[in-house]
Amino acid sequence: MTEVAAVGWRSGHEVYRRNAYNNPFVNVTFFCKTSGGNCSRIAIHHHLGAAGDIAERAEYYGTRMILIEPRFGQLGLYSRENGNLEPLPVERHSEILPPELRKYITRGHGGAEVFITNEFVRACLEQRRPLVDIYQGVAYAAPGICAQDSALRGGRWVKVPDFGPIS
Repeated sequence: MTEVAAVGWRSGHEVYRRNAYNNPFVNVTFFCKTSGGNCSRIAIHHHLGAAGDIAERAEYYGTRMILIEPRFGQLGLYSRENGNLEPLPVERHSEILPPELRKYITRGHGGAEVFITNEFVRACLEQRRPLVDIYQGVAYAAPGICAQDSALRGGRWVKVPDFGPIS
C-alpha cells in the first residue's frame, strides 16, 4: 500500500472515550492505493450500533474468489467464480505449537498471535529468518498507522512510507 485516506466515527458513549491510546474513534474505514495501481477498503469497527460488537474478522473480495474469515465457533465461507458460498475447510494446526501454548488459540484474535510468537521464537532458536520478518511486519502495520493519521486530519490522503525490502 502506498497511500491511505481514512474517516473515523466518534461515539458519544463514555466507554469508547476511555482508552489507553487517546483514540477518539470507535470505527475507522480507510481506503488504500497499492503500488500495482489497485485499491482496497479496510474497516475497523469496534461498535456497530444496534448490532452491537459482533466479531473481529476479515472479508476478502477479489475478481476470482471471495473469502469470509470465520467467526469464533463457525466455519468461514469461500466462493470461486461460480458465486456459490461454500464452507471453508479449516485445519487447526495446533499441533505445531508446544503443548503449553495450545490453550491460547481460542483467545484474542483467533489465536493468531500465538502462532506468530511461536514462529518468531522458533526462528530465533533455529537461527533462521522468520516467515514474517521485520520488513513484512512493518509493511503490514504501517498502512493502519497512516490511516489513523489520515482520520485525525479529516480524511486527507497520507503516503505510506517504504521501509525496505520485502522478499
